[in-house]
Formats: sequence, structure tokens, C-alpha cells
Amino acid sequence: MKIKYWNKLSLDQQQTIIDRYEQNDQSVVKKVAKMIATIKAKGNDAIYQYEREFSNNSLKNFSVTAQEYTTVNQLSLVQKQAIKYAYNSIHQFALLQKPRNIVLKNNTKKLIRTFKPIENVGIYVPGGSAPLVSTLLMTGTLAKIAGCKNIVVCTPLSNNKKINPAILYAAKLIGINKIYKIGGVQAICAMGFGLANVQQVNKIFGPGNQYVAEAKKQIVQIVKGLAIDLPAGPSEVMVIADQSANPIFSAADLLAQAEHIGGRAILLTNNQQFAQAVIENINRQKQVLSKQSQKFINANYIDIIVVKNIGNAIAIANQYAPEHLMLQIEKPEQWIKQITNAGSVFVGNYSSEAFGDYVSGTNHVLPTNQSAKCYSGLTVAAFMKSMTIQTITEQGLIKMCKPTAILADLEGLDAHKQSVLLRYKTLKERIKKWN
Repeated sequence: MKIKYWNKLSLDQQQTIIDRYEQNDQSVVKKVAKMIATIKAKGNDAIYQYEREFSNNSLKNFSVTAQEYTTVNQLSLVQKQAIKYAYNSIHQFALLQKPRNIVLKNNTKKLIRTFKPIENVGIYVPGGSAPLVSTLLMTGTLAKIAGCKNIVVCTPLSNNKKINPAILYAAKLIGINKIYKIGGVQAICAMGFGLANVQQVNKIFGPGNQYVAEAKKQIVQIVKGLAIDLPAGPSEVMVIADQSANPIFSAADLLAQAEHIGGRAILLTNNQQFAQAVIENINRQKQVLSKQSQKFINANYIDIIVVKNIGNAIAIANQYAPEHLMLQIEKPEQWIKQITNAGSVFVGNYSSEAFGDYVSGTNHVLPTNQSAKCYSGLTVAAFMKSMTIQTITEQGLIKMCKPTAILADLEGLDAHKQSVLLRYKTLKERIKKWN
């Protein structure tokens, strides 16, 4: 692992880093497109075929049974307490996010913006070797607060052909009882098309591998009335640090992100000695991690970059638009206002990104791959939709008729103009009779 110097890189080299090095994998796009087309044509048979092929799951009924819920007893008391702690933190912060109705009323009109839950939502929870119970907490808790009527969860079987009891315990805690043992592209299609006894949904949430992410992108182009939460890519972190930071902490944060499959981790620092200390700590800390974590970590996905100053680092961060941005610098408050593009910001040496992943209360479903330039992280509002309601009074008809007719005339929409003029004429005749 070598130090890179931002100002010595060519513009193309800088852009390659901003663009996360990777191009769209067309083989994944084509394979997913073929699978979705097959499932659309063959229905349940294709779902069962793919689940046998990729997960060795020969079940014909994917629903979790009441008997399976008893496996939550395998969890220790401290494990249950940790899950409940995370749930309470997420629930507390999410309650404050619930949108409230807006009303504007005067003698001409009454305008209301009201929020309704999306009735049917689907949540994909990655399973297998790393069952992401935290993902279910982050999504399911918000769906419940939003008031979604039907919450469907799909999660693949683990290596022992079972669902991790932690996922079942979290579901029970949240109040979700529709859980299906199915994963991959076939799970996204089951929720999107309403196949294999899985209820059809109107919006799909949750992360997954590159095939799941691509399936989410493609299926919304096929099924009417279906949406997804965020455009998902590999997880990523950018750490901005100066000489006041602790290189042990910074190294740990970079390794934690590189532990995700395909995860990107970047350090920007204005201090060359600090950069070198972080590299030494990465090498040292990696050796004491579990074999599984060492297997997942790819040092090629960690960049150590020296910049001219912190202002330069902030400018790069706004270009990069990281999912997670960590400020391990002196007087961070003077820089926060200059940050325009980031999914979630972690301020100070003690603000581990892992706290945000699990228990602090903010959501870890965040925009990646520059999506933070136009998307926000997941909130309760994502599980709701708004509509406006308006009531126009007689005074409002009189006041708004003329400007509406003029604007309709400008656009050449004569029927629009007549729809208000006819009302105005009728009202004037009524007023004349009264007098």
C-alpha cells in the first residue's frame, strides 16, 4: 500500500478515484436481465428453479413457520439486549422523522399536504455468511412507524439451511410476521411480480450483492407501480484526518469499510507522517482480525492520499460524495457547513462509523457511488407518499379566475381556460339573482 499525492495525480487519475475505479459490469446486467425475463415468462417454476440452483433450496413454500421462530431461544440474553438497544435507538430517532400534514387556509382556499403510508413494502435482508440483522432493524422499524399495512421480508437461507435467529428476533421485536426464505434475483422478482406465494409489493428496500442491486434497478422498469429505495453500490467511507487524529482509529475505520465485499475506503490527510502511520496500523491491525474478515478485506480498495490542506480535502469529498464521511480533524464545526454531498457524516475521533451501522439511531441505508449528490439516506418518509387536497371558495374562484385564464391562454389550452370561466360565469349569475 503506497501513499498517493493528490496534486501529483493527473486529472484522469483523480477522476478514476472519484468514479470508484469500476465500470458497469455488463455481464451482470445481461445475466440479471435474462433471469428476470425467464421469471416473467415462466413464473413460479423459474423462481423455484433459480432458488434450487443458487441456494440449494428445494422448498415450495418459503414462508417462515411458527416452529422456526422458536430458534430465537438460541440467542443469549446479551445478544437480545444488543438487538433491542439498537431497535430502541432507531425507533426513537425515526419517530421524530415522521412527516406531518401541512395546512394553508384563508378566505380563498384551503390547501392540505397529507402523508399516507405505502401499503405494501418489501425488504431484502442479505443472509448467507453475513446475516444483516441491522438492515432489518433499519428498514422494518421505519416501515412500522410509517404505518405500512403489509411488510414483506425476503432473506436467503444461511449455510446451515436455516434463517439466523437474530433476524427472526428482530422481526418479532418490530412486529413483522411475513418472512420468506428466498434470496437473490429471484427474491426481488418474487416481491416485484408477486410470485411463489410472496405478496406483491409497491416498493422494495434493502441492500444486496451486485445481482440483487441490478435486479432492483431493472424490475422497476418492468412492473408498474413499483419503486426502490436507493440506487445501491458497494459500501464506502472517506476519512478526512489531520495531525490531531489518532492513526489507530483511522486505520480501523478504513479496514472496517474494506471488510464489506467491494467496499471502498479512502483517507485524505494533509500530513504525510500521519498517512504513513495509518498504513503501518492497517498492516498491524489486519493481522489480528478473524480469518473471515481477512478474506473479505481487499487492500486494493483502500486509498491513502495526501492533500494540500483540509479545504482541499473537503472539496474532494464534495466531488466524491461518499456514503460515509468521517471528520477526524481539529475544529470540525468550521468545515461542516462546507460539506454538500455525503450520505452520513461522523464527527470526531470517537464517532466510529460502526455506531451508525448498528446502534446510534441514524440509518445505515445510504446513497453510494456519488448518489449522495441527489439522494438522502433512508427515512420514514421513504415508506410514505404525499398528496395534496385543495378546496377553493367562491372568493377564491373570483380571485384566481383571471390569472388562470390568462396563463391557459398563453399555453394555448382553451379547455383549461373555459373550465374556470364557466364556473366564474355561473357564480356571477347566482350573485346577480341574490341581489
